[in-house]
Amino acid sequence: MNQGVFGQFTSPYGITGTNSQMIEKHTALPAEAFHGRGSGQTSYDCCGYQSGKNTVTIEKQGILLSTVLNQIGAFDYSGSGYTYTSYSSDPSVNVYMCYLNDNVDYQSTSNAGYVDFQGEIIGIYLTVATTEHWSSSEYSSSYYPSGAPIGREFEPQGGRPGGNPGNYTQWNTQSNSKDWFQISNSYKRFKMGCENNKPGDWFRVVTLSNSCSEPTGAGSIGNPQNNCGSFNPSSITNTLSGSGGSGGTATYFWQYSTSSSSGPWTTIGSSNNSTYDPSTISQTTWYRRGYYRCNSSAAVYTDAVEMTVGSNPTDAGSIGNAQSTCSNSLDPSAITNTSSPIGGTNLTYLWEYSTNSSSGPWTNIPILGSGATTTALSNDCESSIGWTGTISASGTQNSWCIGSGGTPSTATGPSGAYSGSNYFYFEASSSTVYFQSGSIISPAADLSNSLTAQLSFYLNARGATMGTINVGVGTSTSGPFTNVYTNTGYLGSSWQEITADLTSYVGQTVYIEYEYTSGSSYAGDLAIDNINITKTTASLTYDPSTITQTTWYRRGAY
Repeated sequence: MNQGVFGQFTSPYGITGTNSQMIEKHTALPAEAFHGRGSGQTSYDCCGYQSGKNTVTIEKQGILLSTVLNQIGAFDYSGSGYTYTSYSSDPSVNVYMCYLNDNVDYQSTSNAGYVDFQGEIIGIYLTVATTEHWSSSEYSSSYYPSGAPIGREFEPQGGRPGGNPGNYTQWNTQSNSKDWFQISNSYKRFKMGCENNKPGDWFRVVTLSNSCSEPTGAGSIGNPQNNCGSFNPSSITNTLSGSGGSGGTATYFWQYSTSSSSGPWTTIGSSNNSTYDPSTISQTTWYRRGYYRCNSSAAVYTDAVEMTVGSNPTDAGSIGNAQSTCSNSLDPSAITNTSSPIGGTNLTYLWEYSTNSSSGPWTNIPILGSGATTTALSNDCESSIGWTGTISASGTQNSWCIGSGGTPSTATGPSGAYSGSNYFYFEASSSTVYFQSGSIISPAADLSNSLTAQLSFYLNARGATMGTINVGVGTSTSGPFTNVYTNTGYLGSSWQEITADLTSYVGQTVYIEYEYTSGSSYAGDLAIDNINITKTTASLTYDPSTITQTTWYRRGAY
């Protein structure tokens, strides 16, 4: 047996029991185990495993049915009334070999061997062609015969199945003088009664796999939104699908909370999808997505996305520190907050002035970076979590990749990350054609409650045949994206800081697209790192600049 095969199977191998005429053999099979037991005069009738009775051996555990059918072909025996049929379109299955390879007669019902499986039997292979080697078997081709004789097939009353396809009734009818098999016990028992000489009698049995492991990754979701008053949010997006686990049925579900991002949570019915379109909400609501394969109690969950329902304050509060001078000008000290606004949620402040009177007319004061600055997005390109688009392992041609140190190609790309350990880069090497394009889209940045916003990132464009990078901004992961930066060609060997004004997007949730088209050779690896979006908001206080005439100030809140 191939080294390492034992570890591919999990005891009890999807089997709940056998009778005394059926032996389980799943480990330490000899070479050529699935050959006939014969005299050794040909390649197909030597050295096959003999247990002295009927034998069952697992060949593959937890494989998709579609893979089995693609590699082996349609079942020789299946269908309503014969095998189990109430399963999903492409379930996880186990594959077994059930065989008699000794010179014995077990045709009588008292000598027949049976095996009980955990999962229902959904199909049987029993011809020469469908019981030889298949590519996903855990055993190499040397364990199977090639070009075995027709005698490898069992010999039922109505003739061998290879020459008499579809004769189900005679195949599964018990007989004391001819070979037969039978499926019973709610499609979980396979019973075989055969007499064998040299080539053996072989059945490949496919059952549903009850082997199931839960996912290890919940993925991530995006598109947080806000509105002043009730609103109908647009769909919550899937920025990264759930991952890991096997068997069972991959299932998404959604929950919401009106208390906080940590719950308590209420499950939303009929929400088995990677995205979710909420109905109208009248209070701030958090949503998260669960993902499981076996049991909902073991689900893994994404971080929550917040849909904020804001409200205006009922009282503006008050400001103080009036000042005066007898000179021609005055540089006032900061106007103070004597009482904060009352009511409202997620408030945005603004300041206005008038040189006419305390009742206006009023002119808005642009903050221009002098207010409080907060970070809406900080991503150091250490992993692909939260990003949309394909980000591959380093060296994957014509693709965005995660890099560390230098890129695999010489004389192009950075020598290392700008910050942290990793960076994203486009691998320009190609074994086919150049001038290839790829795009990746950042996690969401919430620009609500802001007056100005700015994107910054670091770019490395070192190489003799650099292509074109376009950086776009959009309000969903599917675009459209409006270009805010572009560059074609070489920018030197060092990292360059790139900035772009995003003020026109304040009040919205935005995503950044990095789209690159490579140049005419491998020497066009382009890299990005340390991506940040900051936003500026006005505060409760304001420090005026120098004035030359009497000026009134007031603070607004909404």
